[in-house]
Amino acid sequence: MIAVTGLFLDHVRVADGRNGHLTASDCPVVSWAARSNKAGDTQAAYRISVGGWDSGWVETAENSVKLPEGTLKRGECTDIFLNLRTKMGDTSPEYIDWACNAAIDWDAKWIAAAKT
Repeated sequence: MIAVTGLFLDHVRVADGRNGHLTASDCPVVSWAARSNKAGDTQAAYRISVGGWDSGWVETAENSVKLPEGTLKRGECTDIFLNLRTKMGDTSPEYIDWACNAAIDWDAKWIAAAKT
């Protein structure tokens, strides 16, 4: 059976996996690693859902997708759901992670040299 073993956002993975991801991009690249316990059992399709966007099943061995602009709203966190399907038609367990778009404007007047 094939299973997702890690998820990356803009090619960066949190050290111990499912602890979420931060990005400053409105349309980041989500990629993943997978492993199977069956010889020759490789990814033939993926389905990813982020926020209100769902890719549907995409027939490809590619292990990455650029999210449409606005999928990760600025200043918000959202869940990522990923499934893979093999050439044999087996579907992976759902892999769940989360991401936050940290590209926000903020006013930090307290971070400045004291006025004299």
